[in-house]
Amino acid sequence: TTEIYTLSLHDALPICTTGRNPQSILELRRDSLQDHPLPDRDLLVTYKRRGNSTHATSLSKETQEELHHVKEIPAHIGDYIRTLCEFTAPLFAEANDTDRELVFLWRVTKGLRHGQVIRLSPKNANHAINTFVRRHTLLDDRGQRLMLNAARLRPTFGHELYRRTRDIRSVQQALGHVNAGTTARH
Repeated sequence: TTEIYTLSLHDALPICTTGRNPQSILELRRDSLQDHPLPDRDLLVTYKRRGNSTHATSLSKETQEELHHVKEIPAHIGDYIRTLCEFTAPLFAEANDTDRELVFLWRVTKGLRHGQVIRLSPKNANHAINTFVRRHTLLDDRGQRLMLNAARLRPTFGHELYRRTRDIRSVQQALGHVNAGTTARH
């Protein structure tokens, strides 16, 4: 079994591919991925604290053809979440009661909390992303170190979706905004 969950940029994948707020992704519960009425889809249910609401996102699921290929990194977000659940399952028993049902658990490897199993926070996720950026010397268009954090992934998702569809209502729905004005501003 895996003893230590090393934070990596792959932890940001659900944020990149769903457009959900980083906090709601980091607070994914093990039952957040549910069956969809259509067989080729998964249903991702996230909770938004600020609005005290839930949001359901339909996700594509692996096809039978894809199931026959060996893959190291899941191709679909639902498969990625299932893989993360399996990966962090050994940490489940050691987490405190309020964190036990969360997908993003990790064992602290340094500092005062060394050895404890805790939930992944936005601060931890951003630290992991910045470590990845430094390790791989990722640069922006000006040749400067890439300034990246989990919160920047959501607007990038919205921008890319709008660039591809030119449909502000689709972007509004994907980001879970109440009105299109909020979407247009951000």
